[in-house]
Amino acid sequence: MFPLNVKLYSSASVSMDPETSDIFHSLLPDLKIEKVDYIPVGWNSKVYIVNDTFTVKIPKTMEAEMGIEKEIEISEAIRNSLPVNVPLYVSSTSVNGTRAFAYKYIRGAMMTTRPLGGGVKRFDPTTVNESDKYHSIQKQLAEILSVIHGLELDKTREIIYRYNHKTWATTYAELGEKFRSILDEVFHGDALISARTILRDIIEKITHFSFQEKFIHGDFGGWNIIYDEEHFQIKGILDWADSNIGDPAIDFAELIYDYGEKYAFEVFQLYNNISDSQLMRRASVYLRLEGFRDILYGVTTGSSEFLEKGRKNIEKMVSEFNH
Repeated sequence: MFPLNVKLYSSASVSMDPETSDIFHSLLPDLKIEKVDYIPVGWNSKVYIVNDTFTVKIPKTMEAEMGIEKEIEISEAIRNSLPVNVPLYVSSTSVNGTRAFAYKYIRGAMMTTRPLGGGVKRFDPTTVNESDKYHSIQKQLAEILSVIHGLELDKTREIIYRYNHKTWATTYAELGEKFRSILDEVFHGDALISARTILRDIIEKITHFSFQEKFIHGDFGGWNIIYDEEHFQIKGILDWADSNIGDPAIDFAELIYDYGEKYAFEVFQLYNNISDSQLMRRASVYLRLEGFRDILYGVTTGSSEFLEKGRKNIEKMVSEFNH
């Protein structure tokens, strides 16, 4: 047993509880642990970097645990097909009913415009001044998405859901009902009516989308993209738990969310599947659900931060709708 102090990335150290210390010993029994950084990002798991060598994920829910198990299989299946690294899991454990998983740390900065908190290192590609570097990053993003959306994953058919147009529409109709049921936790009166009207319009459009089903990442925001600033290269893509066979516009929706519509469209122009002329239009519609997702997560987890974030997002859409 060791008195493990955990550094909140570049901020002050905090003490780790004995149970979590036991988890680390069980997960990495042969490693002399000298440094642990807690990474305060991610919805579904606690994330730590150990000795700048391993990433440790402790899922918060059974659903998150199943997502990591899914990611393990997908990463193994696609690791040799992508031009970047994916998480390669090396260990898992269970201590008093708590699961934990470790993969080889992919060194670099999270390539996001979003503030991450806790001093997490990030790199904003939209602020790059050198034209060649700016466009090189976009070209890399386009190449990565082209490869992902072109993958044929016969080996993983049992662990990923293969949507068709009917099941895609049904899933989003059900999701819309789930969003609708929690809106009165945040909105009242005319604002609630407007929010529900906007949601109904978004779901109606999505359920009538036509697209060619592709393998998708499902959460292709910059918080899951690792960038090597020294070599000007995207180094890795994290978190494949939301991967499925579905609409590739979902991955572009996350690019719009993080980098803006102009930047994402420039990536699309370099993308191999540019013949899908409606892809960016669909991506913009999916993007409009982000506020509803934030509120659902806030209600489910009790996170006031996500409730407020979702409320502001939807209030902006309500204001535009009413004018």
